[in-house]
Amino acid sequence: MNPVLSASYRLLGIPFAELILLLMITPHITNRKKIRKSMLLGVLGGGIVLVIINVLSIAVLGADATAGLSYPTYELAKEISIGNFIQRIEVLAGGIIFISLFVKSIIVFYVMIVIVTHTFHVSNYRIITLPLGMLVMVLSIIIFPNVIYFRNLAFVFWPTFTLLHGLIYPVLLLGIDSLRRRLNKTKASLEK
Repeated sequence: MNPVLSASYRLLGIPFAELILLLMITPHITNRKKIRKSMLLGVLGGGIVLVIINVLSIAVLGADATAGLSYPTYELAKEISIGNFIQRIEVLAGGIIFISLFVKSIIVFYVMIVIVTHTFHVSNYRIITLPLGMLVMVLSIIIFPNVIYFRNLAFVFWPTFTLLHGLIYPVLLLGIDSLRRRLNKTKASLEK
């Protein structure tokens, strides 16, 4: 049971706890009635796709090879050969991985800009975009000097970090907000 719980902990940390970043974008959405349904469908769809890709990777490549690869989806795409006609689609898989990482990086960078502008009460976000982008580039080289260090950090530290910021802090803030609302209601009722 320990290996299953350990793997579940890592999977909750990396793809799912980072979804809290999308909540920073929700105030800018015009049709607020569809936010909950869209988020739920996106999480369910993404989870189903991840399960299917993991099952296929383990079935085709084996458990040890899948666990040791950074991008098992790319290796899985190398194995596809349909009638000696459809082959070499790893370029498509690599392109999809690249585009998805690019979009994720843009969303994370935008959320970081929103957080900094709200924290320091900056009226125009464009003022801090270039300096923050340069800071991110420099810190990415300093914090992750090589792939081995990155993998070690990603497997050991990152799940705890994302669960802290993706689950514990939001639940704590939600509790503080509900406590404040109750105190304001009781204060208002006592003043009447």
